[in-house]
Parts: sequence; C-alpha cells; structure tokens
Amino acid sequence: MVKYLLDSNCFIEPMKRYYSFKAFPSYWKWLNEELNKENSLLVISKCVADEINVDPRLEKLSV
Repeated sequence: MVKYLLDSNCFIEPMKRYYSFKAFPSYWKWLNEELNKENSLLVISKCVADEINVDPRLEKLSV
C-alpha cells in the first residue's frame, strides 16, 4: 500500500488560498478523519504536526 507523506504546506496553502475553514468545513473534517484513521494513506511527520499546530486554525486538526 502506498502512503502519502504530507508536508506542512499541504495544510497552510489550502487554508490560506483555497479551502477556508468557513467555506469548506467538510474538506477539513475529511482530512482530520483521514489523518486519524488506523491505516490511513495520508501520514505526517512529528515535525510537520508541530509546525501546523502553531497556527490556531490548523491546530484544530488533531494530528
């Protein structure tokens, strides 16, 4: 199974430009659920989690 390692930019740019939390809550809900699945195809490193958790809007993602 292929896994996709996401960089912090995969969260920051969509939040700032394309998928605001207010306009696209379903996108962020899906992303949060996918990242927390046991056998998810999406993974992030601890340093990326630390980086995105600095922003109060992104720390809502429980990664």
